[in-house]
Amino acid sequence: MARVSRVPLAFILSSKNPRPEDKRRLDEFMATFRERSKAKIAKQFPPLLDELHKESQ
Repeated sequence: MARVSRVPLAFILSSKNPRPEDKRRLDEFMATFRERSKAKIAKQFPPLLDELHKESQ
């Protein structure tokens, strides 16, 4: 069973050579971060998201 690291993500980011399991954890976090951020912004500022969508078209 893989060892789960409890090292803070900021520490992994600042590390020049993170352990593979730490790097994998950071990659998983960053992959979901953008979607979670979009959902949070949409909930707090619905008109802003509509405005951004119109600009991108």
